[in-house]
Amino acid sequence: MSGDPTSGFAWSGLGDEQFLDRGMLVAREDKMDRAIEYAIKSQSHLWTATACHQLTEKRLAGPLEGLQLDGESLLMVVIGCYICEEPFKRRLLLRRCPGEPKR
Repeated sequence: MSGDPTSGFAWSGLGDEQFLDRGMLVAREDKMDRAIEYAIKSQSHLWTATACHQLTEKRLAGPLEGLQLDGESLLMVVIGCYICEEPFKRRLLLRRCPGEPKR
């Protein structure tokens, strides 16, 4: 990927620096919207992996360009269905997604 780190959001991970410009972020949002729409219509799970990094207030108070998300700041990775919010279990691979949880 390429782009200007001053025009969007930049991050580093595992030694590779990557840049996303605003156009690419919009394209990702569109792709996510389509994936959600398909999962809901087909009653299939939309499995996602969410990485959780620890960030300090001091780091967040500065510019976000060059924000490092690497192995040192990684706290956990959670896999689950974006639609029904169920954590991943192999048995769920054989079941339809029940949709958004009732609240």
